[in-house]
Amino acid sequence: MANDTQQTDMPSRRQTVEQQRAKFAWEEVDKVTTSLRASYLSTIRSAPAMVINNGLGATLAFQLSKGGAQKVLYEQLERWLCDQNRPALPAQDAAHVGDNRLVRRLLAANSARYRRVTDETLEMVKWLKRFAEANIDGGGAHG
Repeated sequence: MANDTQQTDMPSRRQTVEQQRAKFAWEEVDKVTTSLRASYLSTIRSAPAMVINNGLGATLAFQLSKGGAQKVLYEQLERWLCDQNRPALPAQDAAHVGDNRLVRRLLAANSARYRRVTDETLEMVKWLKRFAEANIDGGGAHG
């Protein structure tokens, strides 16, 4: 019985990553400016389908070309995938830092990493969407 208690009290690595995603997403959605909130909500709702149907690279290129809420989402994903303590897309060389580093790093990734980054992007987008729907659509606090 003591073993059961120990196992349920210890958070798994997956829970920890989920908690990190949730914290990051909450903070990022809260930063979306009032003028972009409606378009951000629309953008985040369509993002999973865009990634699945068009691929991550094409989706990121589209986001960069559009600006506005699309660019906000790109920058959020870039911070999550490139800037964390354990980035999904670490810099391989000096060319992979600075502006548009997410796209540059993704283009340099092998197919296995590309798939992992796509999966991680979809996981992060789920959290961003949850909080955007609660915070923006649900009339929660605005930053």
